[in-house]
Amino acid sequence: MVEGAPGIGKSELLAAVRRDAEGRGFAVLGARGSEFEADMAFGVARQLFEPLLRAASPAQRRELTSGAARMGARALGVELGEPPTDRFAAIHGLYWLCANRAEQGPLVVLVDDVQWVDDPSLAWLGYLARRTADLGLLLVLSLRSGDPGGERVELVRLLADDAVNRIAPSALSASAVAAIVRAQLDEGADDRFCAACCELTRGNPLFVRELLAAGRAEGLPARAASVPALKLIAPPAVGPSVLARLGRMGPPVLALAHAVAVLGAGAEVAVAAELAGLDPVEAELTADRLAAAQIFAAARPLEFFHPLIAAAVMQDLAPGAQRLAHRRAAALVDRTGSLSRVAAHLLACGPAGDGWVVERLSRAAGEALDRGAPEVAAAYLRRALAEPPEEGQRARLLLTLGTAEWRAREPEAVAHLEQALDSGGEDPAKWFDASWLLGLAYIVTDRAERAVAVFERLRAAVGDGDHRLALTLEASIALVGLGNERTAAAALGRAEDLRRRLGTIEDPPAHLLIMLASYAARSNEAGEAQALTERALSSHPYPPPRELAIALIYLLTMVERYDAVQRLSDDLIAAARRQGAMQELIVLSSLRSWASAERGDLADAEAEARWALERARGIGHTQVVSAMLRVLVERDALDE
Repeated sequence: MVEGAPGIGKSELLAAVRRDAEGRGFAVLGARGSEFEADMAFGVARQLFEPLLRAASPAQRRELTSGAARMGARALGVELGEPPTDRFAAIHGLYWLCANRAEQGPLVVLVDDVQWVDDPSLAWLGYLARRTADLGLLLVLSLRSGDPGGERVELVRLLADDAVNRIAPSALSASAVAAIVRAQLDEGADDRFCAACCELTRGNPLFVRELLAAGRAEGLPARAASVPALKLIAPPAVGPSVLARLGRMGPPVLALAHAVAVLGAGAEVAVAAELAGLDPVEAELTADRLAAAQIFAAARPLEFFHPLIAAAVMQDLAPGAQRLAHRRAAALVDRTGSLSRVAAHLLACGPAGDGWVVERLSRAAGEALDRGAPEVAAAYLRRALAEPPEEGQRARLLLTLGTAEWRAREPEAVAHLEQALDSGGEDPAKWFDASWLLGLAYIVTDRAERAVAVFERLRAAVGDGDHRLALTLEASIALVGLGNERTAAAALGRAEDLRRRLGTIEDPPAHLLIMLASYAARSNEAGEAQALTERALSSHPYPPPRELAIALIYLLTMVERYDAVQRLSDDLIAAARRQGAMQELIVLSSLRSWASAERGDLADAEAEARWALERARGIGHTQVVSAMLRVLVERDALDE
């Protein structure tokens, strides 16, 4: 990890690593985090692997994507097939994609400006960093110190690892600055002029470069007599120097620089030209001029020489101009089919009641959910709701937002699910899904009476038109109600009524069987409870929905069917991973921990409980703590 202030030379050190590695015959994958792409799921991972996979022959591609690596390629959208909906599956697949490449020969992975890496890619980098000892791989990251992005939990955890070699470049010495002045400005520069350059820039390499560029543009002799003039043009940062040079290069140059600042790194010349209002041929030549002035990197697609330069050019645009430019950029980028990049531009636009914006953000959110990035999906959906959407779209967007926030363990999930339910109108079909998810959220957060109220509202709306659904809802009301003293009395009466009717019901739904088994277990009817549990386990579909399966796991534990608990928990956890349902994973892991402790497997129970406890926050936290306490009591670790 190369850490330091902006302009201290981190990027140059990574470039030196690249040159040295390539000179030794190593393969090199490189990417750079950026503020613009921070909300693009697996954006940095895509930068690393897309060029590798697109350049590979069919045989090489099959080798690279063999085994679990195929899921990593699907997460990036560069391999056909259903993408992993669980972030862990995507991260694990990307790890194996990297491992497969490292098997072919030594590999270096470079990521600049890791403080701006999107959260899913950062989680993968942390996962990879903890396993580099097993691979022929060197991972080199750079981190801008003092940036808020550097305080994220995954990055703090990565930095705390003893295996990480942390490098902090210091400022250039006076003699080093003098050597640069004499190499880049005037080999006869006198000592006082060189000393002034060092003092004015405090030895920051980027500031030295910008000061010399400004001095060269002003035609200053590198003599002591020029020091007063040098102080007048010395930029307090990079921005003034860059903007002054751009202004002197003419309107087309400034227009292209503004366009690339808006589009972000990796802008194609044709797209930047259209946004800037330039002919593509003129844009190519203008980009070469900007590269010669060290404002752009000497590369295609287009990017700036340094992120500080990009930030300075972007800040030269007024806020309203930035919003309008991002809206135009979104429409241009949409032609390429990159939904995440379109969404990144739309996040930077102001609300305007534009239905196209709502539609693209909604689709991008669906894609993010499919790829196991629910927090990214939630950001897109919040922006879509601010547009705002048409009234008929609001309930669906709120439901998807609540679902994304629930998966990402964000506390606003319940409130948005409640709003989705209230916005759904009178048609039960429009808020059926919201009812079930909200009911689950209430159960997990120990608000059973609210869950009962939600199910009762849905039961009343369904009426007697759908007999099986009505039975399912009645059983759900009783099952949830039995677990809470405030609702138990009414639930007992409903349960007894359903028990009497069971013999007349053909193919009873699993909800009814589980509720009646739970009622029998509470009534000390062990044989009846076990028989009903067996029928529930054989019901279709398997595994049952998670909100039902959690109750079934409790029930199996009560009747001491620990083998069935283990099997069902394993199947449910696999399904939850595929769907990126982290909240359910945490709850299921705590339940499996409890069952393992009941069976006497304290090591497994502790591992499950600690995994859940490390990831639990807010919703369901009490249940996870309970599982951990159970293990510690069994181990007689009372102080802990």
